[in-house]
Amino acid sequence: MRLVQTISNALLLFCAFSLPVRAETLQQMYVQVRSSKIHASPEFWAPAVGPISYGDALTVLATQKEGGWLKVRGNGGKQGFVHISALTSRRVVLKAGSQKSPLHSGSSEVVLAGKGFNKEIEQDYAQTHALSFSPVDRVEQQRLSEFELSKFMKAGHLGGAKESL
Repeated sequence: MRLVQTISNALLLFCAFSLPVRAETLQQMYVQVRSSKIHASPEFWAPAVGPISYGDALTVLATQKEGGWLKVRGNGGKQGFVHISALTSRRVVLKAGSQKSPLHSGSSEVVLAGKGFNKEIEQDYAQTHALSFSPVDRVEQQRLSEFELSKFMKAGHLGGAKESL
């Protein structure tokens, strides 16, 4: 009986110290795009679990070996997958209209500045290369529902979109 109790105690200690993920081993990542979603599975067309926005902090729970997806937990506790291209390991501290921002930048300027790109650089680049960004601006204004996006991906056989809509 004493041996069973000793083994039981040893198992409890093992579980208590080895199973939980320690807070210091969790990596923090920050959203570097204007907006995106935490997905239910590591696929762009997967249903959304919740929205994320520029500057949001996410805790990385696991890394997918292929495809560049991270399993994350958001501040609201929602868990799911976000593609690494939407994240940065650098903490995002710039806020639109903050006291530290003397020009009172809008959210679009904040996103561009976070990526090292602003309206002045865009204008200079457009003049230097004889380009117009107006078609890009029009495309950025378009919004699709998840259903419309899934339907488009299915019709174009893009990215292994699910066949059932």
